[in-house]
Amino acid sequence: MGVVANLLRRLDQAGFAGDAEDGVGARQVASTDNSIYQVRPAAIVYPRTGDDVTLLVRTLADTGLSLTARGGNTGTNGQSLNDGIIVDFARHMRGIGAFDPETNTITVEPGVVLDQLNAFLKPHGRFFPPMVSTASRATIGGMVATDASGKGSRRWGKTSDYIVAMDLTLSDGTPWRAEPMTRAEAEVIAAGSGIVADIHREALRIVTERADDIAAIFPEMNRGLTGYNLQKTWDAAADRFFLGYLLAGSEGTLAITRSISLRVAHRPKKRALAVIRYAAFDTAMRDVQRLIAADPVAIEILDDKVLGVARSDIIWSSVEGLLGGPSDAPVAAMNFVEFTADDDATIDAGLAALADIGPQGDMRIVRDDAAIGQLWTLREKSVGLLARLGGARQGIPFVEDTAVPPEKLADFVAEFRALLDGHGLNYGMFGHADVGCLHVRPFLDLRDPEQAALIRPISDQVARLTKSYGGLLWGEHGRGYRGEFSPLFFGSLYPELQTLKAAFDPHNRLNPGKLAAPAGQPIDRIDGVPLRGEADRRIDPTRSQDFDRAV
Repeated sequence: MGVVANLLRRLDQAGFAGDAEDGVGARQVASTDNSIYQVRPAAIVYPRTGDDVTLLVRTLADTGLSLTARGGNTGTNGQSLNDGIIVDFARHMRGIGAFDPETNTITVEPGVVLDQLNAFLKPHGRFFPPMVSTASRATIGGMVATDASGKGSRRWGKTSDYIVAMDLTLSDGTPWRAEPMTRAEAEVIAAGSGIVADIHREALRIVTERADDIAAIFPEMNRGLTGYNLQKTWDAAADRFFLGYLLAGSEGTLAITRSISLRVAHRPKKRALAVIRYAAFDTAMRDVQRLIAADPVAIEILDDKVLGVARSDIIWSSVEGLLGGPSDAPVAAMNFVEFTADDDATIDAGLAALADIGPQGDMRIVRDDAAIGQLWTLREKSVGLLARLGGARQGIPFVEDTAVPPEKLADFVAEFRALLDGHGLNYGMFGHADVGCLHVRPFLDLRDPEQAALIRPISDQVARLTKSYGGLLWGEHGRGYRGEFSPLFFGSLYPELQTLKAAFDPHNRLNPGKLAAPAGQPIDRIDGVPLRGEADRRIDPTRSQDFDRAV
């Protein structure tokens, strides 16, 4: 009997209540996500309960197989792909606990979809603020894994800002609850023995002994250097040590989540949207820093490529009057500027402040809630729209979500555009301009080997460019296989990430090959592949053990 068949048999005998599939068809479906990568797993397991998760991890321990968590499959960097066992939470683990209005908290299972949670919370006048464009399919477990944020994050923050506690299964099968604690409480745990003590001991050592390095290396940005977030794990001023910040963004490489307790927020009762149209994309980009002074909840930018393909979308007829008809002058970009509040007076004050600033384009104010919803739906469709270009070239996510300090965004984007122009590529740009995070999709035909080969040099060039502006290659959507660039951005702290990975997962069973390499591996190598200097570290993407193929 093969190792996978034996694992599934042992799970069944032990009382595993969930499902499992190891047929070729199911494995092929699970071999892709929303990225350019394809890796066929050995099997897919669908737990029903937290106890199923713990049983799976314990049964897996002596098989030599790895375990990778999977949620809504919206990741653009292959973080839910691997050749071991995929544990898919989206089929069964979608339970929502009771809402506590006194504490504004709720506990959910990791497979709960964001729209599902917000529909549950709406009658209570609450919502879960991280507003990702994939809300109809993104799971809360996946949002925690990537520390998702989305529209409005300048006001509302990221997923990790709302985590109250996490119930986990550690890599050896130990159930454990991560909660905030004082340093003294953490030191008591660290003085013990076993995996929980090892985790606390190493994490405490790093965040205290390397505090100056953490402060120097982690950028002061809304989209900070998440993924082993050492920056927020220890708050000395508040005497607050919380490994939830470390786990959020770790993409399942440190532990497997059973449930998450979250703080939620009051849902604003009113909103208004200013649609500002520009004759040049650079003008729209540079205008963002002026518009922020009006303190909107969000400023989102769309370029002419997105707007061009939007005209073929079914929603266009209902918003054409706001975005521009055929007789209007060409529009090269738009900024959507949203204000939210509980009363009209606050909304009016924000719009008045915006008018006083004087946007560098023509502005139309939308107050009808249904129309605002349609406009945001159009923005949320940006990714899909760039896949409707016609012909063989489509918008490809591989330098998808760079982020730089917002005041540097316009200059950074000018260089980014010049870089892509230098390769003779067309591209679409859109995203969260107010926080310096831009989604960029070059148009490539990956069936053409010459075009597919551009992924590596462009990725390297964009990584260096982003680093030079004090930014990040991954402002959203996680790292996945782009974790190969972690040494470039984490610098001298990268070996500490390896140490943390070893403390949480000493046998490298959880989502191996992502984010941090196993401890003890030299800093000049990742996955056994030589790196080519501080500014040019990489894995060869043609190695079959890293990427089965690009699709």
